[in-house]
Parts: sequence; structure tokens; C-alpha cells
Amino acid sequence: MINDISGGNMDPSIFDVVAEMQVPYIVMHMQGTPASMQKHPSYKDFPGDLLEFFHKQNAILQDKNVHDVIIDPGFGFGKTLDQNYTLLHHLDSFKIIGHPVMVGISRKSMITHYLNIHASDNLPASSALHALALMKGANMLRVHDVAAAKQVTKLMMKTKNSFNANW
Repeated sequence: MINDISGGNMDPSIFDVVAEMQVPYIVMHMQGTPASMQKHPSYKDFPGDLLEFFHKQNAILQDKNVHDVIIDPGFGFGKTLDQNYTLLHHLDSFKIIGHPVMVGISRKSMITHYLNIHASDNLPASSALHALALMKGANMLRVHDVAAAKQVTKLMMKTKNSFNANW
């Protein structure tokens, strides 16, 4: 598996590597570089700009016969605090790309800064946002606290199955 935080923007040859190796590829959105991504992130149409990015990258990947793709909207990577919550609200719109969606919000600054807490104290908040992400269409969670995330996922799936929930 290749987890590319730049979504092919730092090294476009990564798509050729993925195609040659035929391994699952996580394409993540990040505005800028790790050094610049949090310096005044701005978008013309948020989260539409991210959808456009994923459509473009997906077309390139399909042309290279890469189909085992996972979409990661990149919480915290070139997004303001409010944009991260907007992204969570619109997470289900990424399903249109046709690939599983992975969310990495565990211990993120979008939690710690908003609640004014330390990352080690945000397990309840991370768990709440994991549940919300699953409800909004996430297929996978990238987490720090595996046991807690497993409990959240198990309860969310039980709830979904028990009530025939449409989420």
C-alpha cells in the first residue's frame, strides 16, 4: 500500500510506481507542502475544489489502470479549523468519486484547538468525530487509539444494521 499525502503533487511519477506495483493507493488532498500548508489556506469553492482534485487524480489513475484507490480528504492538511468541520459535514459528497473514503481525524488540531485541550485528552472527542465520520460515509478510519475506534465502529455498525439506517 502507498499512502501519498501529496496525492501525486510532490512526485507525479508515483502514479507510474503504483501502476507498476499494482498496490492499493491512498490519494490524499493537501494544499501546499507540509511546510506551507497551514499558512493561510484558501479555496475558491470549498469543498468543491477537493472534489475537483480527486476527480482529476482519479482520471489519471484510471488511465494508468489503477483502480484500488482510497480517497483521503486530508483533514488538517492545508485547511482551516472551520474548513475541517465543513469537510466533515460534506464527507458523503466524496462517495461520488467511486472509491472508499478514509478519514484521519484522531488527535488532530481541529479537536485540540477548538476544545483547548491536549492531544492526549481528546479520546472522547476523537471517538465522537469518528462516529460522525462513519455516519457521513467514511469507510476507514486512521486512528491512534485502535481499541476505542474499534468499539466506535462496532457500535456504529450495530446501530446501522439494527435500525436500517441510511447512512
